[in-house]
Amino acid sequence: MGAGPSGLSVAENPIRYGDILMRKHLPQPQGQASDPRSQLDLFAPRADRLPIEPITVKISTAVRITGIGRSKLYELIKAGEIEKVKIGASTLLSVESLRRLLKVRANADEKSS
Repeated sequence: MGAGPSGLSVAENPIRYGDILMRKHLPQPQGQASDPRSQLDLFAPRADRLPIEPITVKISTAVRITGIGRSKLYELIKAGEIEKVKIGASTLLSVESLRRLLKVRANADEKSS
């Protein structure tokens, strides 16, 4: 491998991203146990990095994830079938109420079939 600006080979030269030093792909000295705390893996699943499920979503997101049209969503909100929260100019919809609506409608379709 070619030498980097420090004179070290690319494999020996840690890559800097901001203040984070990435040593994940550096070769480990033979005969020494690797300490996982010394290696930083930004993409490893950790308890503090688990995906967080949203409690509410904006109208545009609800349209995208449910496939229900914008006008129909507003009708369902007006009918009280979907819970909304107004914060400033934003209208947020409860994800739980969207799930409940879809579940109730799916069950109603099964019963009518």
